Amino acid sequence: MPGWGNRLAVLGLAACAGAVSCAAPAHAEPSREGWYLGTGLVLSDLYRTASVSTGDLGPVGATYFQLQVAYATPWLGMTLVPSLSFTPIARSDTDQSVSQRLYSLMVALEGRASFGDYRFGTGLRLFQQTGNGGSVVLNNGNSTSTFARPAFDSWARNVFLDLGLGDEVARLGVGVPLRLDLDLWGTSLLSSARALDCALSLSVGWP
Repeated sequence: MPGWGNRLAVLGLAACAGAVSCAAPAHAEPSREGWYLGTGLVLSDLYRTASVSTGDLGPVGATYFQLQVAYATPWLGMTLVPSLSFTPIARSDTDQSVSQRLYSLMVALEGRASFGDYRFGTGLRLFQQTGNGGSVVLNNGNSTSTFARPAFDSWARNVFLDLGLGDEVARLGVGVPLRLDLDLWGTSLLSSARALDCALSLSVGWP
């Protein structure tokens, strides 16, 4: 009967659709959403700075205290996380003649795994140096001379790649999430000027 044939065809198509939907891999639910405010440390220029008198390269070139704000939103089965960070406390060089700050703008995609969240992304970092001016007396041969210190700002910028891990470690108050994140930033990775920075941050969700 023609009616039965049409019914069997419909049932067959429904069974095929069900099989396809069951076979399709399921995406893990995004682990977070909303605003996050955090603080932490940036360890810059890993193994690229001579930090001892022998001239050997030390593991950490400079350490900065940073503040960070991020927004997490679901996107294509993952989590899109743009963030902005800066170092409010300037770091001074050894003779206090120059102050340095970092500013970073980053966009990352975050996924969920059994061990926590993983992410990858890219960003732009600005490096500010501010000269404090004045003068300094330094050795010059068998005597000393007075040298001027810089009294102006200079800026440098670079693009970096980000790889990171993180997860919620606790709940504060009325369900406010507390997160711990570790990021590795790489610049100029295909050249001899490549550098790696490490950022460790602790952040709370913004209700």
